[in-house]
Amino acid sequence: MAGADVPEVASADVEVDACGLRCPKPLVEARKRLNRMAGGQILALHFDHSISKGELPKAFAESGDPVLSLSDRAAGGWTILVRKGDGHA
Repeated sequence: MAGADVPEVASADVEVDACGLRCPKPLVEARKRLNRMAGGQILALHFDHSISKGELPKAFAESGDPVLSLSDRAAGGWTILVRKGDGHA
């Protein structure tokens, strides 16, 4: 998923801190924000529930929101960068 053209967290339009939340809450919080974002905007979701690491990429792919990267955080947990797809509000 990572590559030279992948945006950094600092370039995200919206950041959501879901650390401390258990699956499916990180996805629920991300969906709330994505629903208010314009197509093409980037969401950075910070989370630390290990089950979410496998579930989030699948859920975003199924809804048409491309995952740009999934990376470890120095503070623990992970950050997933997602571009809101144009196919839904």
